[in-house]
Amino acid sequence: KIPIRIGFPYESHPRIYRNEKGQWTGIHVDLWKLFAEPIGSSLEFAFPDFQHFGTDDPDGVNGKFVAGVMGLLQNDSIDAAMGDYTLQKGRMTSFQYTPQYDYQPMNLIRRQRVMIPSFFERIGEFISSFGVYGYVISSSLIIATKVSVFSIFRKVYKDMGTKTYGIKFCIVFNVFVAFTLFNAIFAGSNLLSSVQVHQETLSETLHQLSKDNATLIVRDITHLLGYANDTPSEGRITVLRTKKEVIARVCSDPNAIYFDYLRDFIEFYNGDISEDESGACNLRTVSNDINKEDKYTIGTSLGKPMPIVNYYLADRIRDKKKLAFVILGMFDADKIDSFWFPRYMGRPAMIPPDPPAEYTYTPFSLNYFVIFFALLGVGSALSVIVFLLEILWHRHRSSIVPFDLRVVCR
Repeated sequence: KIPIRIGFPYESHPRIYRNEKGQWTGIHVDLWKLFAEPIGSSLEFAFPDFQHFGTDDPDGVNGKFVAGVMGLLQNDSIDAAMGDYTLQKGRMTSFQYTPQYDYQPMNLIRRQRVMIPSFFERIGEFISSFGVYGYVISSSLIIATKVSVFSIFRKVYKDMGTKTYGIKFCIVFNVFVAFTLFNAIFAGSNLLSSVQVHQETLSETLHQLSKDNATLIVRDITHLLGYANDTPSEGRITVLRTKKEVIARVCSDPNAIYFDYLRDFIEFYNGDISEDESGACNLRTVSNDINKEDKYTIGTSLGKPMPIVNYYLADRIRDKKKLAFVILGMFDADKIDSFWFPRYMGRPAMIPPDPPAEYTYTPFSLNYFVIFFALLGVGSALSVIVFLLEILWHRHRSSIVPFDLRVVCR
C-alpha cells in the first residue's frame, strides 16, 4: 500500500528517559503503527519547514502558524491537518488554533480542491482543473479578449449617435466577464476552495489517508493517546480502568510507571484511596524539566519547562538501577471518543463544556463554475456572432447603397 506520510509530529513518543549513566533509554509506544498496521499501511515521517509560519511551541502559536497551515493546504503541500483547529466562518474562511486548555474536539481538516488567490500564477491551473470544460473556458476567455477590440467602436458609437446593439452587448458582457473573474480569483478566492472539517477517529483518518499518498500534519501527537473506539492490542500498552488498579500496579511493580494528563492525580490518590488500599505506597512526580541535571530527568513536554504530562512512580523506583518501565493508561474506550476524550486526557482536570455543534461548512464547489463558464462562453460567442452578422448584413446593404461607417456601426 501507499505509505501514509505524517508531517510535523511532536516528539512525545517514544518516551525517552535518562538512566544512571546519563544515557537516554525508554520504552517506545508507537501509536502510529498501532493504527497503521491493522490496515496494512506503512508510515513515513516528514518535517515541513514551519519556521516562517510560527514557533514550534504551542504557547507561541499565532496567526502566522495558522495561516501557514492554511497555505500548505492551499498549495498542495499537505493533504490534511489534525489539531485543535476551529473553523472560522466568513467571506475569507480561515482557521484558528485553539489553545490546548479550551477543550475543543480534535478536528481533521482535509483538503480537497483548493486554489491560491493569485490570478497571474494560477489562472492556467484554474482553467485546466475543469478538464474538458477548460476548452470552453479558454474559448470564452479568448473570445472575450477579441471582443474587447471592438470597444474602439464605442467612440464612433457616441459620435454618430447611432444604436448598435451588438457592440453594446459585447462591451457590457466583456466588462461583466472581467468583473466576475476578478471577484472570483482575487476577492472571492474562498469560493474556489473546498476545505472540509471533520471530527474523526484516528483510525478513520488513517484509513482515509491510506487511500492516497497523503500527508497528515498534527500539532501535538500526544492527542493520539485518546484511542477513540479502538482497543490497543495487549502487550503494546497496559490499560487499567480504575485509579485503584493503577495505584496498585505502580506500588507493586518496581518497574512500573504511570503517566497521564491529570494534574490532580496525587490529589485524588490522597483523598480517595486509603493507606490500606494503596499499600502504604508513596507516589511522587518525576521531574519533567530537562534543564534540571537529574539522571532520571524526562525530556521536556511540548517544549515547556513546566510539565504538562505528569509521571508518577513509587519512591523505591529510584533505587533501581534501570528504567524498564511499563507504561500504564487509564482510559475508558467506551467514553474516550468524540468530545469527551479531553476529560480522560486531563490537561488540567476541568469539566468539558457541552459539545459544540458539529461544523458543517459547505464549500462552493468548483463544479458549479462549469455551467457558469459554459454559459459565459456561449453568451460571449453568440455576442460575437450577432455582431458579425450585423456587419455582414450592413455590408450586404452597402453593396446596394454607398458604404457609410454609420451604417456599419448600426
